[in-house]
Amino acid sequence: MEKRNLDGVYFRMKRHGKWDNVCFSDLTEKEMHEVMENRNNEWFISMIEILTNVAKDMGNVFNDDPNQDALKETCVRLGYAIRGIGDFSGLAKE
Repeated sequence: MEKRNLDGVYFRMKRHGKWDNVCFSDLTEKEMHEVMENRNNEWFISMIEILTNVAKDMGNVFNDDPNQDALKETCVRLGYAIRGIGDFSGLAKE
């Protein structure tokens, strides 16, 4: 997996027998679940805010990009990631 370092939230992960600082958005789905385990609601809210800001920044950077389909797909995937964090944490706005 390519390290893109998009969100600026890093975790120490052991990969291939070595410890490495890995950005949340570069974690595998399994690793994401591992780092989300036993977190409190404040942590989840903070992550959602950070990822939302990343999405806004990406939208601003790619606003004039002629490849709108790729941008839309990226936004959809990020939206699913944010929703997944909310679902995992049990957070819901009523």
